[in-house]
Amino acid sequence: MQGYQVTALDASEKICKEAEKLIKRKVICIRFEELQFQQEFDGIWACASLPHVPYEEISGVLKRLREALKEDGILYASFKYGKGMRMDQNRIFYDYEEALPESLMGNNCFAVENIFRTGDVRKGRENEQWVNVLARKRSFFREMDVRVNESF
Repeated sequence: MQGYQVTALDASEKICKEAEKLIKRKVICIRFEELQFQQEFDGIWACASLPHVPYEEISGVLKRLREALKEDGILYASFKYGKGMRMDQNRIFYDYEEALPESLMGNNCFAVENIFRTGDVRKGRENEQWVNVLARKRSFFREMDVRVNESF
């Protein structure tokens, strides 16, 4: 793991067991909505997992991810590019265009550092696109400073 201390988690028990075999470490089986970490991580890698969170729950999940990050922590998140909810092989996906993740991050006290689109690298999915977001946790004091400065 390149010297990093990794806390791996997934909501699927089956995926957790397979991941444990691969990485030879414990994988926590938990849903985003159940996270209770407090300032424990320098970074969170949420690759292709947030598209399964319903639109009405995504802000709560982002709040939990923000709480799990240390001061100035970085969140990487990817969302399937598109609009609306859809089913694919009995799985629900919530698709996003660039503007929605950007506003979601801002509304949940993240500062977007970069937002970009990439193609899917899996065979047979070359035409599918992803919206990728790098966002930094904004501190409470910096957030208060921004609000005070904006009011003048």
